[in-house]
Amino acid sequence: MALTIKDNTGKGYGLRVDDKNRLSAKSMSLSQQYVISNEEERAFQVSSEKAIAASEIKLLLLKNTSDSRELVISYIRLETIGAAAANANAYWTIYTGGDYSSGGTATTPTNMNVGSAITAEGTFYDATASTITTSGTQNVIDKTWATNTNITYNKEGALILPKNSCLTISWTGSTAAGTARARVSFYYNDES
Repeated sequence: MALTIKDNTGKGYGLRVDDKNRLSAKSMSLSQQYVISNEEERAFQVSSEKAIAASEIKLLLLKNTSDSRELVISYIRLETIGAAAANANAYWTIYTGGDYSSGGTATTPTNMNVGSAITAEGTFYDATASTITTSGTQNVIDKTWATNTNITYNKEGALILPKNSCLTISWTGSTAAGTARARVSFYYNDES
């Protein structure tokens, strides 16, 4: 006895099986960030730019304050502008932990679903007016020399900030010429 699987529209369409007993199917692969931006409107981007000083400049701080969602980092771009900024003594550091103390300018991340009224749940500071000061213990999760002018990290959601956790990005160097830029793309995921 043959078994027929039909669709539920009442049009009589059935599944097709080839000569190797495989079902015919069509699928589409979409990134998690796209799905969340499209369906939940909770994908964001935040950036900072600062003229370089001969010291450490904390450019960007993200703190998740959501009661029910994890802040998931999907992509980080670090960029130096000017030959002096990308020198052998300069490096980027990405920290987790610690907390905002002072300085910087409160900023609002951009919702990547253009037209959405949903805002990011968190505390966000850039170094537009002054460098950011942090308190508490910070853990270095990545440190790289700034000899390349454009560095990207495709974290694909592996870096997750639960409630009250912070991510800070800093540039350190020995020159006062050039510009440092940092940009972070992130989305919110319901905690399970």
